[in-house]
Amino acid sequence: MSIKEWLVGLLGRGQAAEPDPNALVEAGTAALTDAPVMIAALQREAIDASSVEAFDSVTAITRARIMVRRSDLPAALKVLERLR
Repeated sequence: MSIKEWLVGLLGRGQAAEPDPNALVEAGTAALTDAPVMIAALQREAIDASSVEAFDSVTAITRARIMVRRSDLPAALKVLERLR
């Protein structure tokens, strides 16, 4: 193995990892007062959802990030679109 091959192997990206279907991803943001309604609507559709407070330092506004499992994201986006 030459130095060049070794460096290419060392710096190579390899194969992309499969995304974890159980990882939490953001489905959207909402005002803190609207988040419980959205969470309840998602849970009625059997989608496990939660909210996380997120502070935007530029606008000084605290919003809620709606978090769902990656596998539930397409269904959650449909539910949230109906609520808007």
